[in-house]
Amino acid sequence: MLFDEKENRDDPDIFEKAQEDPGASALEVTDYTDPVCPFDASMWTGMPQETVPVMRVVEKSEEYLSRDDFKGAEKHLLYWLDSAKAFRDIRGAFFVLNELVGFYRKSGNEKRAREVIAEAFSLTEDERIGKDSTGAATLFVNAATAYKSFDKSEEALPLFKKAQEIYERDLKPGEWKLGGLYNNMALSYADLGLYDEAEAYFFKAIEQMKQVKNGELEQAVTYLNLADIQYEDDPKIAEYLDLAERFLNTETLPRDSYYAYMVDKCAPVFESYGRTAFAEELMRRKEAII
Repeated sequence: MLFDEKENRDDPDIFEKAQEDPGASALEVTDYTDPVCPFDASMWTGMPQETVPVMRVVEKSEEYLSRDDFKGAEKHLLYWLDSAKAFRDIRGAFFVLNELVGFYRKSGNEKRAREVIAEAFSLTEDERIGKDSTGAATLFVNAATAYKSFDKSEEALPLFKKAQEIYERDLKPGEWKLGGLYNNMALSYADLGLYDEAEAYFFKAIEQMKQVKNGELEQAVTYLNLADIQYEDDPKIAEYLDLAERFLNTETLPRDSYYAYMVDKCAPVFESYGRTAFAEELMRRKEAII
C-alpha cells in the first residue's frame, strides 16, 4: 500500500524567496490547469492589512485531521482563505490554497482539488509569488501529489520534474522538501510500472531525510513504500519493514499530532504484512496522543 509524503508547505523563508524575480517558466499555467479567468490583481494591491498566522493555521489543521474531523479542517482552512482575501494578503492566500490542495487530496475530492489548484496557480502570475520560485515549486509538488492520488500519475510527473528543477537549484541538500519530492516522484513512477526509476527516487528520498532533524518518520514511510514495490517473497521486504519499525520507534521523535497522523498511515501497512502486534502498538500510540 504505497502512500505519499507529508505535503509541502511554504514557510516564511520560502515566502521571502517568492519575492525574487521569477524569470521565465518552461511550463506555463495553461499546461497544467483547466482554463481559468486571467489573474485579477485588484484584490491584492497595496500592503496587506493583516497577515495569515501560518503556523497556527497548520497546527490547528493537523489537530483536526488527527481526529479525522474533515468538516472542521475544511471550515478552518476556508475561514483563513477568506480572511487572507479580506486582508489582501496574497502570500497568506497562496499558503492556505496549498493547504487546501492537501486537504482535498486527503478527503478524495478531485473536483475541489482541481479548483483550488487552478486558483493557486493564478496567484503565481503575481511577482510576489512568481512562476519559477520555490513557492511555485511547492505548489507544483502539492498539485502533482493530488493528481497522483487521483490516479493521474501521468499528469503528476511533469509537475514533479518542474519542482525538482527549482528545488535542486534553490534548496540546500538535506532539506525535507527535497525528500518529500523524491518520495512522491517515486510513487508516480511506481504507479506507471517504472519500478527501477521508483526505487532510485525512494533511495534519493532516504538520503535527504537522513540529514533532516526528526526525519525518521519520513524514512519509515519510504522504507514501507520500498517494501511494496518488491516482488512477493523478496527477502528485502522483511529488511525494509524492520528498518521502518526501527525508525518509528525512535525515542527522540516528538509524540505529537504529526506523529499520530503518520503512525495511523503506517499501521495498516504493517498489518498487511502480518505484523499485527506492531500495527496495534502504533494505533495505541495514536490514541494516546489524540
